[in-house]
Amino acid sequence: MKAFYERSGVSRQAHQQWLRSHESKKLVLFRIIEEINFYRSKFDHRAGSRTLFYNLKIKERYDIGVNKFEQLLSREGLSLPVNRVRVITTKSSMQSWNYKNLILGLTITGINQVIVGDISYNYHKGEKYYFFSCIDVYSGRVIGWNFDRNMKSERAVEVLDMAVECRGALELVNAIHHTDGGGQYFSRLFIELASMLGLRMSRARNCLENGHAEQFNGYFKHHIMPLVKSTSVRGIKREIEKCIHHYNFKRKQEGLGWLSPVEFEIEQSNRTNPTEIKLHNFD
Repeated sequence: MKAFYERSGVSRQAHQQWLRSHESKKLVLFRIIEEINFYRSKFDHRAGSRTLFYNLKIKERYDIGVNKFEQLLSREGLSLPVNRVRVITTKSSMQSWNYKNLILGLTITGINQVIVGDISYNYHKGEKYYFFSCIDVYSGRVIGWNFDRNMKSERAVEVLDMAVECRGALELVNAIHHTDGGGQYFSRLFIELASMLGLRMSRARNCLENGHAEQFNGYFKHHIMPLVKSTSVRGIKREIEKCIHHYNFKRKQEGLGWLSPVEFEIEQSNRTNPTEIKLHNFD
């Protein structure tokens, strides 16, 4: 080794320092890869590079910038392939035709102003299930949900009940409840409850006009459901509940300034001038 050092012009001390640095970088890389795999296996099956970067606090913990982190994922084969989604929506009921789209071009300034509902089907272990959701558009927080083998109106009512429990009945008075016009949301059972709560019913003319709900449906189907291992409805619901809790309270999102929905709600509630969000006008 003495001859090697002499020929290379590198001292033994410098070589040893390089080896320690190299081993340290390998260990950091190993830890980061482990954390990525764990996060994708427990919380978000298709977490992208930016989501991983901010939720795993890569900058703070490893002093690695976002561009370098993205290059690392690409080099290690951890980047995600493009996921092509085919949108299939529920059929609107004739009863829903009596209602208009109340959120076209609307500007909202806080929670409990617009909540959106939708139903999506999901295959799990060869069985077909239906996922009902209720989301606050301002923060993107899931305030109600259900998962079952049927898509009866009672399931939609149960989701609305959960939303009321989350927000409080008085807080939802005059809130707009927006859906794509599925019969479950315009059944006598649901309309009676919505009227009693003082909700204003709104109907999308197509799935594009219910994009906030459709976007979460895609997230649920491709990011959450692949993580579920249970086969019973009760067990599946337990696992979904954990994932949705993580989504609401911990998963930081770019559109929310890299805050979770609940963190965003708290941050906005402490501001003198809350952020205004203008919804798209399709007309």
